[in-house]
Amino acid sequence: MLNTYIKTIKNIIFPHLCLCCEEKISDGPICPSCREKITFLYANVCRYCARPLDTVTSVCNQCRNKIYPYNRLISATAYQEPMISLIHLFKYRNYDYLDEFFSSLIIKHLNSIGFRPFGYDFIIPVPMHKHKLKSRGYNQAWLLAKLLSNNFKIPLRDDIINTVNIRPSQATLQKQKRQTNVKGVFAARKNLKNKKIILVDDIFTTGATAMSCCQALLEKQTAEITIITLSKT
Repeated sequence: MLNTYIKTIKNIIFPHLCLCCEEKISDGPICPSCREKITFLYANVCRYCARPLDTVTSVCNQCRNKIYPYNRLISATAYQEPMISLIHLFKYRNYDYLDEFFSSLIIKHLNSIGFRPFGYDFIIPVPMHKHKLKSRGYNQAWLLAKLLSNNFKIPLRDDIINTVNIRPSQATLQKQKRQTNVKGVFAARKNLKNKKIILVDDIFTTGATAMSCCQALLEKQTAEITIITLSKT
């Protein structure tokens, strides 16, 4: 009774506001109106780049003749508002508690497309260099991977890939420089022969970071890699 009273008074003095439009809300990080603006990538999309497809094929024309170091990319949402602002808060403004909201979006999407998590050996977050981790205080990919691991009962492993070189932030670089920026940055430290792995990151932009991680995993004879991200540009 007392706790309910205190919570009521607290909500009157310090009302809970939507992180996007600042409307008063009862719970959650954003209001129903802003939540409805989130675009899920439900449509038939390319298995490698998540571009929408006009036909029943699983690979777009741009990816058809390319070789990728992973088997499938699954991105839950389109990287547009309100996701742009929310992910910025998550990555750069210490809103780490958004991990629960974001992971719920990913899980909702995976369930909607009939994703079957069976048979995977590990969930691995894209690693962050120790200097950047110390500065930021947390790895947003690890937070998402942890909650997905808990939900799907797949072991989380953050000791398999590590960064061997520090690099500039990908967010400030053009496409070509993104690809060279992450070359040789990651190394896998375990024998992964015949293992099926889910690699988790927050955003898939050019794919340079994720593909560099996948190359490191393939060098250890990984059998299958599925990339799962919160958003896709």
